Amino acid sequence: MVRNVGNLVPPPGEESGDDSVAAALEYAVEVLAVRSITVCGHSGCGAVRALLDPEPDGARTPLRRWLRHGLPSLERAGDGHEPWARLDGRAPADPAERLCLANVVQQLDHLRAHEPVARALKDGKLTLHGMYFHAGEAQAYRLTETAGEGMFDRVRAADPAR
Repeated sequence: MVRNVGNLVPPPGEESGDDSVAAALEYAVEVLAVRSITVCGHSGCGAVRALLDPEPDGARTPLRRWLRHGLPSLERAGDGHEPWARLDGRAPADPAERLCLANVVQQLDHLRAHEPVARALKDGKLTLHGMYFHAGEAQAYRLTETAGEGMFDRVRAADPAR
């Protein structure tokens, strides 16, 4: 499990000064042979709020340097006039929710760019998943990607009769 601010996956080759995510991916895929990786975003994400409301002075703190890995998510979320991501059939409620959803999809793209992940995906040894947890609803959503769009479907409880 890798947990960090914003659930960010720096793209390969980034000179971030922090190889911990890439090292964890390499170890998980090549040594532990994990079969599944899930990127999970959540409502009320502080990293998303920081990306939407950057510091006016542009201070280069460790947090600000790290959050640069979220800029592709901000670009992907766009201006919101035509939301490409839907949450159980509805448009995102606000810019923060739109960016939370875009971030899940973007970080999956970053994962696919890492060589160990790309190789395992090609060989059919690995699957990637996207999830979103809405804390206010106590509801999880699972990502279904189709033709450049992201649909997050409600995860329902399993039928106890099965």
